[in-house]
Amino acid sequence: MYRQTLEGKTAIVTGVAKGIGRAIAERYCDEGAQVYGIDMDEAGLKTIDKPGFVPVVLDLRDSAAVKDWVKTIPRVDILVNNAAWIAHKAHRLLDVDEEEWDEFFEGNVKIIFTMCKAVMPGMIEAGGGVIINMGSCVVRGWPRRGVYTATKGAVLGLTTGIAIDYLRQGIRCNAVCPGPVETETFAQIGRGTPAWHHWMENAGRITQPSEVAGLCVYLASDDAKTLTGEEIHINSGTLYNFQNEGTH
Repeated sequence: MYRQTLEGKTAIVTGVAKGIGRAIAERYCDEGAQVYGIDMDEAGLKTIDKPGFVPVVLDLRDSAAVKDWVKTIPRVDILVNNAAWIAHKAHRLLDVDEEEWDEFFEGNVKIIFTMCKAVMPGMIEAGGGVIINMGSCVVRGWPRRGVYTATKGAVLGLTTGIAIDYLRQGIRCNAVCPGPVETETFAQIGRGTPAWHHWMENAGRITQPSEVAGLCVYLASDDAKTLTGEEIHINSGTLYNFQNEGTH
């Protein structure tokens, strides 16, 4: 049977202690990659037991520490910017203060900027590499999630900018935009909401972390070597008519 492989590749995946990031890290290891998994949750990192997995406790908000750590990695073929600041409560723009605005942009945009700045020079020197940024289905608008939406829109802008500007240096950069995914976080803040009922009524199921991981395997593989600058939604096709319902 045909099987994609990341054999011999080195990957950095951020936010791996649980959820989507964990699924990606474990699947990459299964595909033969050496995976440096970054998270601040040291206990969570210790629960990942896969050949080729290297746990890294690192605060991505510390740009100097990130830069110094990346220098210790001989080569990086794949960078998955999965770590993010999650919108745990619904609110509109006028309910958000400046401190919270800054937290959202630091946790969802600046850490991606920091990782890319640290990793890309080595990728270019080696002849290229793959960057996958975790976007969100909310980039096309979502009730009472305006600030979070703004950060994920910025992620898409950064993704296309990298893809365009570094195409000739062999860098491929795409964004994965999931809808609701069956994770611990979604169980805490998503279940029982109108969005959850909508997905269940229309799709009958919620996307699994393993399915997002499968997409990330494809994007990192040579099979996707002509794919760059894309915004790829994985949401069971039920997003579009929910956006106009006006409640969340």
